[in-house]
Amino acid sequence: MVPVLLGVAMVKVTHQWTYALFVLASPLMLIGQWASDRRHGRSSYKKAMKEYRQRWAELDGVIAAARVTEEAQRRQDAPDPAEVLLTATGPRRRLWERRASDDDVLRLRFGLADQASRIEMALDKKAQYGADPPSVPPDRDVPVTLSLKDLGVVGNRGRRRRVPRPGPLAGRPGRRAAQPA
Repeated sequence: MVPVLLGVAMVKVTHQWTYALFVLASPLMLIGQWASDRRHGRSSYKKAMKEYRQRWAELDGVIAAARVTEEAQRRQDAPDPAEVLLTATGPRRRLWERRASDDDVLRLRFGLADQASRIEMALDKKAQYGADPPSVPPDRDVPVTLSLKDLGVVGNRGRRRRVPRPGPLAGRPGRRAAQPA
């Protein structure tokens, strides 16, 4: 609308009708520009979406490889009891690898469990389409460790079982429980 208004003002001020041609051509130029943008927008959007999906597919492979590496590292950092026994009984270089100054000193391997992955995902500023990064699945069957340095004393108990209460005289040395008559 601005070119039309300016063209009409120029015709009134200068009394030259050539500006009227610009007034008449302005709507045609707007329609042509709109059609061109729409056509170009569709093709660039399709191209961008194809590139976007391809990047996410590549990222899934990177995440899978990083998870395998992380799980192996977690298992190496907290070896299973059989590996600890082999290390302790033979003259191997790993026998004295733990020092009091190490971060993993007094770490107790408690068992295996599925745990949240330590891999962190962050989008860069170029990421588009408002998508969240893919979630990183948990690590499978990795060691659960407890830091005795931080916790001090650690206790372990199994699932609570209901133990029947003994009778009033049961369990006392030298006495017999009364038997019903």
